[in-house]
Amino acid sequence: MNDNKISLRALEIIITYRGATTDRMVNLRSILRHLDRTYTDYTLWVVEADREPTFHWSEVGDDKVRHVFVCDEGPFSRAKLCNLGARLSRSPIICFHDADMIAHPAALKHCLDDLLNNSERDAWGPYERIVNVAGDLRTRFCETGDYALLDPYSEPTATLDPEMNILYMTNASGVTLIRRERFFELGGFDAAFVGWGGEDDDLLSRALRLGMGWYSLHNKFLFHLNHDSKTRAGWDQTPTGSENCNRSVALRELSDEAFHARIEQLRREV
Repeated sequence: MNDNKISLRALEIIITYRGATTDRMVNLRSILRHLDRTYTDYTLWVVEADREPTFHWSEVGDDKVRHVFVCDEGPFSRAKLCNLGARLSRSPIICFHDADMIAHPAALKHCLDDLLNNSERDAWGPYERIVNVAGDLRTRFCETGDYALLDPYSEPTATLDPEMNILYMTNASGVTLIRRERFFELGGFDAAFVGWGGEDDDLLSRALRLGMGWYSLHNKFLFHLNHDSKTRAGWDQTPTGSENCNRSVALRELSDEAFHARIEQLRREV
């Protein structure tokens, strides 16, 4: 038992989910185990879309967890489910947390405290580089949820375990904290993005163009629990990846008038 849990000060965390593979199912439960082991004073929304649920609250019995199921067999839309979670939340800061990502606990706490205590900043997407964790190290973390297993590799100068690899050198998502009111001012995530990828870059692009204070940390890694593949190379060449990338680029290239019209449209839809 961890007697030194970190208070997240009533933060609401949103995890979107579809249990398409065994690894994805294991990863979600591992993240829930890690969060419960590491933090206190939070509410977690698991927003699942599928033909039928693959997650059941009775498996964890954690009163911090709220499970929302949407019957939807179509292409998975992280954007749409994030928006639903944001509408359900009520805390001033909300956290979009992928079902396979692990943040450095002290860094996450720093970003949260900064948003709650500093009105000049609007969001922390707190990490740039993402390290993929596979093999025995992933198995041990999944069994325990213990961040101490990953901490020796959290610094950019650390030598990675042989079962680790850099998944992304830059990223805009994974674990993101944002003021709830700013999220809705942005129009939320664009539900036109389907599958995964691109919707987070699009949200960040809108925030920066509107002059919002969005910050990131450069001195800690974000860890990713392996599933499906150890690389994302070539994702932008797949049909869904290419469409999402093109959609994100198209918004950045809009005129100011067209951009603000798009923001207004998204605000009505979110």
